Amino acid sequence: MIAALIFFVLVSASPLNAWSLFGTKPLTPEEKIQQLQKQQVDHPDDPVVNYNLGVALYRINRLQEAQSNFERTLAHIKSHNKLERQALFNKANTELKLTVNMLPPHWEEQKDLDQQIVSEALKTINQAIQEYQKLLDLEPKNIKAQTNKKYADEIKKKLEEKKKQQQQNKQDKQNDKQEKSQDNKQDQQKEQHNEQNNQKQQQSEQQKQEQQAQQQQQNAPQEQQHAESEQAQQPQESSEERRMRALLENLQSDETERQKALVRQNAMNQQPPQQGQKPW
Repeated sequence: MIAALIFFVLVSASPLNAWSLFGTKPLTPEEKIQQLQKQQVDHPDDPVVNYNLGVALYRINRLQEAQSNFERTLAHIKSHNKLERQALFNKANTELKLTVNMLPPHWEEQKDLDQQIVSEALKTINQAIQEYQKLLDLEPKNIKAQTNKKYADEIKKKLEEKKKQQQQNKQDKQNDKQEKSQDNKQDQQKEQHNEQNNQKQQQSEQQKQEQQAQQQQQNAPQEQQHAESEQAQQPQESSEERRMRALLENLQSDETERQKALVRQNAMNQQPPQQGQKPW
């Protein structure tokens, strides 16, 4: 349907057909535009000149300039007439084609379509729909306007769905980002909590070791005093007692030697008789 829209631009007969103003010599599209632009300088508010310039610009796909000239046409029309209806239709067609041109091929299937493009396309297609509706208010049975408006409505619906999906995707990404940030924050808090517990445990162990060392230091003098006290309480051995103890130890040693000698003597006396000797 878009390909057919370019044939819907209306160029009426005289006096709207500006080409008759240039004589019989054929002019190129650029030459026609230059002639009309000169006329527009002299007659900036002339709706006929503005309209014909818009048509010429549309035909070579200079759509932004064509749209501007159709707007100037409508701004300077003083009463409802055929020129107004033609300008409305051509302005709407221009805006519809601008919308289609700014969208990439197969844009309906693209998930990462630029949000700015979608917003701009929606803005332009809404302008086209408004112009079609104004024309239909003047000509309710205009089949071409009805057909093009229906197609524009379909594009608008798809663009609105695309924009809604983009907003949802954006919200989902923000939610994912917030959840990830929250998870990271919780992980950091957990690590900090664990680190604090480890520090407390280390401090507790260090304090315990310090207390034990301090207790040992406090107990050391008492243990030393106790040992000295026990040593002091032991009875001191006199020289006479030491002499008697040494004498006793000598006597015990002599007795041990005497007992060993008796054992050897008895062993010798109990030896068996030699061969040929009679027993006692």
